[in-house]
Amino acid sequence: MKTLILLTSEFPYGKGETFIENEFPFLLNGFEEIIIFSESNKGESRINNSSVQVHLMQSISWKSRISSLFNKEFYRELNYLRKKAKFNLSTFRSAWYSLSKALTISKQLETIDKKEPGVFYSYWLDEKSLALSFLKKKRSNIKVVSRGHGWDIYEDRHPNNYLTYRNLLAENLDSVYTISENGNSYLVNRYPRLKEKLQTSRLGTMPLLSFKEKSNIGLFHILSISSIIPLKRVDKILDVVSSIPNLKIKWTHIGNGPESEKNKIKDLAIQKSQLNQNFSFELMGHLTNSKVRELLSTNFFDFFINLSETEGIPVSIMEAQSAGIPVLATAVGGTPEIVNDENGILVDKDENITQKIIDYLNLPEVEKQKKRELSYQNWKENYNAETNYTNFIQTILKL
Repeated sequence: MKTLILLTSEFPYGKGETFIENEFPFLLNGFEEIIIFSESNKGESRINNSSVQVHLMQSISWKSRISSLFNKEFYRELNYLRKKAKFNLSTFRSAWYSLSKALTISKQLETIDKKEPGVFYSYWLDEKSLALSFLKKKRSNIKVVSRGHGWDIYEDRHPNNYLTYRNLLAENLDSVYTISENGNSYLVNRYPRLKEKLQTSRLGTMPLLSFKEKSNIGLFHILSISSIIPLKRVDKILDVVSSIPNLKIKWTHIGNGPESEKNKIKDLAIQKSQLNQNFSFELMGHLTNSKVRELLSTNFFDFFINLSETEGIPVSIMEAQSAGIPVLATAVGGTPEIVNDENGILVDKDENITQKIIDYLNLPEVEKQKKRELSYQNWKENYNAETNYTNFIQTILKL
């Protein structure tokens, strides 16, 4: 029996990790049995399949905390931090916490009693993949793999530019699948021993069932999708879209965030709409993946905008391109792999973005339509879930 053990942060529960929803049906087709270990069980389950077992990961035990202090990998990591001039109280705590958590998870995974070795798959390159590294040491016949996205790859997103136990991961994981070439190159440059284990395996979204034609000629409808957190610069998006002159603008934003951040954006949007009678907005909050797809199928959006400080490759941009929407995005992380000046507009974080949109508006209609076509074509060739996830599963099955 082909068994997959999948480690997640909250899937299938809660509202996060929505992009796993696109991948999971293909995992079901590729494996006869799937066992999920999730860090959270809050909220309703998003799957209903008798062949799937779901377990809650145990919280860090004091036994693991104490044993971590006597683990040779802990002192190896502290030595690495000293060599890199990163050793301080904060990194000490991070190394201790990560090791304690990984040992707790690994101990729980040891309880899986299977005659077949199976494939262990961490969706994130974090403590869960570290747990698989320890499990691999004890059970050499299993295969352990991990995805790498954005925050779990780029060290400069974290305090002290530090992510824990990268060298140990490089030694023990069988394969690491980054979602972008940029992430792949980043890891190779810092951890050369990972080179032979790294592959780029892009995420993807499912085809839309229908497309909506533009009907309101006098309205320019702009869409954005992201969490409302400082990293995503939703306030910057609002400043940009509300300052486009001489045109009726509607801005729709999908995404949730801390109450204080949401209220700040809402209050600011109200102020902008009062100052500019041509500007209107709709803050839709969190939507499920199916609701996002329904919205894209039943509404025409002229433009999509993403102004994040840093990214892996946003699934939201893939969704937009599946609807043939030109995307304006900041040239950070892996974003230049999906957006370019042929299918959209790539910008620096601090340039005059409003002017870029005005320049787009002044293009002949035939050129705007060409961008829409190339946007869809890029999705079809590079970010179609049916192609990408089928190839990914074939790759890990060959292990």
